[in-house]
Amino acid sequence: AEIVAGIEAAVRDGMDVINLSLGEAEIDPSRDIVARALDGAAAAGVVPVVAAGNEYEDLGAGSVASPGSSASAITVAAESQSGPFISSFSSGGPTPLSLRMKPDVTAPGEDVLSSVPRRKGLWASFSGTSMASPHVARASPRTRSGPPARTKACRRCA
Repeated sequence: AEIVAGIEAAVRDGMDVINLSLGEAEIDPSRDIVARALDGAAAAGVVPVVAAGNEYEDLGAGSVASPGSSASAITVAAESQSGPFISSFSSGGPTPLSLRMKPDVTAPGEDVLSSVPRRKGLWASFSGTSMASPHVARASPRTRSGPPARTKACRRCA
């Protein structure tokens, strides 16, 4: 219920995109309140982006769980550094119950540099679909509204 409340608040607050890096086993789609909330957000014009999960090595095909199973979510797999391949850990479809072909896209998800608390050194590399989905979330508003406007602060914006 807290996750649904967060999704609904993002829609109410006028967000363009929601990025979720969480998951649980897929349940009957008619009872999956998080997936239904994401479908509602998409219907309201908010782009829902979801990490696919990191369960392929343990569960194999059919390992994309909820909320990545949402029909309206852009479900993101991690791409391998060795080429245009899905990372060995990245969950794959079809989804177990709804049989949707997921994930939808891939993005860099191996050894992604990220910030960490100062006591841990400020920077560290991580791998996972939670590192991949923010790339897609950032690109999503650009897809809807075009490139950002150029400003004095950013003369070289794409």
